[in-house]
Amino acid sequence: MKKFLIALVFAPILAFANTSTVHIDKWPGSVSDKAALQNGAKLFVNYCMNCHGASYMRYKNLLDLGLTEQQVKENLMFTSDKI
Repeated sequence: MKKFLIALVFAPILAFANTSTVHIDKWPGSVSDKAALQNGAKLFVNYCMNCHGASYMRYKNLLDLGLTEQQVKENLMFTSDKI
């Protein structure tokens, strides 16, 4: 009887696990939109970085977003002076 109840509990899980197609949404944005990437970096530093640490983040990679060293130091770096 126990085996039957266990099978009855796990049968729906196995039925849903058998699906073979997954719908993946398309992202309408572009990774080359520098203004959006700069805004995202600003939002991350101001709102997310306190809890979601970026200890392995290299500030020099922010220069790839089209920012100058002075902009990075003044607006995005609050814990270090070294890029």
